[in-house]
Amino acid sequence: MKLSIIIFTTAILFLPLTAIGQKENIVIIGKVVDNFGEPIESAHVLSKSNYNGVITDKRGIFKLHANRTYDIVIVSHIGYNTKKQKVSFEGIYDDTAFIEINLKIKHNLIGEVEIIENKRWQVVKPNRIWVYDYELYGLDKMLLLLKDTIKYELRYLNVSNNTVCKISIKNNSFCKLFKDGLRNTHLALTDSIYQIFICDKQISFYKGISKKEYRDMILPIVAKTDNIFVVKELSLNNQKLVYYSIDRNTQKKALITEIFYQEKYKNSLEVKKQQMSYFGINYMGEITIEELHIQRLYFQWGQYFESIAIQPFYSPLIQFGECFCVFDLVNGLMFFYNQDGKLIKKQEISFHKSKKVYSIQVDKATGKFYSLWKKHGIVQVDNINMQTGEVAKTYCLANYLNPEKVQFRNGYIYFLYSNFNFNKKLFKMPISQLPNQ
Repeated sequence: MKLSIIIFTTAILFLPLTAIGQKENIVIIGKVVDNFGEPIESAHVLSKSNYNGVITDKRGIFKLHANRTYDIVIVSHIGYNTKKQKVSFEGIYDDTAFIEINLKIKHNLIGEVEIIENKRWQVVKPNRIWVYDYELYGLDKMLLLLKDTIKYELRYLNVSNNTVCKISIKNNSFCKLFKDGLRNTHLALTDSIYQIFICDKQISFYKGISKKEYRDMILPIVAKTDNIFVVKELSLNNQKLVYYSIDRNTQKKALITEIFYQEKYKNSLEVKKQQMSYFGINYMGEITIEELHIQRLYFQWGQYFESIAIQPFYSPLIQFGECFCVFDLVNGLMFFYNQDGKLIKKQEISFHKSKKVYSIQVDKATGKFYSLWKKHGIVQVDNINMQTGEVAKTYCLANYLNPEKVQFRNGYIYFLYSNFNFNKKLFKMPISQLPNQ
């Protein structure tokens, strides 16, 4: 009798634990946010109990299956510190646990940051320091990359061109600013590429990635909307340019457009020099970061490699708001797409005829589109009528031979100009005041 009581009591004591221990199909629904409560997309979430892993969607939401009385989830993201968080399933309703995970931004500071307020920036010694590069930041701010004989300096300017903060970058033979198709601004150094982050009057950088990682993962993405990523593939050997979309929820791929270029050129050194110049490679062999995906275009010890024997072509995709437009300069067509990558309108264009357009840009503040071409080294700016595909008005950037990095914002034209003495300066002019033809 006593033995029966002991067995019965033991069974009662161990029954709840066994039942809970074997509980399966518990679901963890969570949201991953940053310091400001904004959702973090594409964060990796891993269950330590069963090693199931998922990725957060554009709202920062994830759904993960677990099979224990508690679990530990590990959340990681390239721009944030990895975090482990315990999840308890005691008292949960309907076998579902709800959690929110906060990630802290990973700062990787290069050097010291000096804060200067209410002091207008100017080049004090123009013979020793110059504007090496720049990027328009948002709708009213700017990043300047300055250079002297021994170092680079990155400055962040507010709407009044006052320096908010700056940071020194030493011992780098290569330094460049650029934007990617995800609307992020980057700093490229000799070995790594850093995404720039500005907060609380500090310039910080996300963890650096190699140029190969950037070329393979980030560079092909030329635009994004709330629903899709737009990816570019360029094959010089096949003379084909393809744009396709990737659904941000289902990862389903869909063709947007493909452009073929039929005309071929003979395999001559002069043609290759033109191609190298077209893709931003100068006679010293420096390649611009925007064209790193063209792996076969490079220059070494004064010899061009034999793999580039065709003429490159320019047919860009330009995003404005949640929509985007593809300019097919080969076939004389312009395609408008909505945020889902669906074709809205097709329009014939003529603004590019009888000229070699090398850049098409949009002023996101005014909504005006501009195409750039050169005549005897002088940049000509065509204001494009997007209803007809024709030139509405042509402006001339007179008195500036071969200016660099021409950009548009809020009715102004920005560009770098060196006047052949290597001391580059940044210019800003109202477009309406340029000479027109």
